Amino acid sequence: MVDIIKVLKRRTRVFLLSNTNVWHVEYIRRNFRILELFDELIFSFEVGYAKPDKRIFTRTLELCNGNKQIIYVDDIEEHVRAARDVGLFGIKYSGADMLCSTLSSKELL
Repeated sequence: MVDIIKVLKRRTRVFLLSNTNVWHVEYIRRNFRILELFDELIFSFEVGYAKPDKRIFTRTLELCNGNKQIIYVDDIEEHVRAARDVGLFGIKYSGADMLCSTLSSKELL
């Protein structure tokens, strides 16, 4: 996934939308360098909503200035459906090969 994110960043902005809490984020920041790969970080504890609540996806749209050309990837189908319901292009993650294929078809990889 890190390699996919790095390739995507050459072509577009990459956001992280995560259901998490402040302690988990602090742990990740201390122990890994993954969060710095993203252009924006959207955490449920900061915006006040958690997936699959559609308001978190609406808030994401607001942070993207209403740009609906957003591809949302998640391994939980309910979250993907909620993202699609607000107009995002949702992809159910089932592996890196499938994700690469889908992103390549969108000319992002």
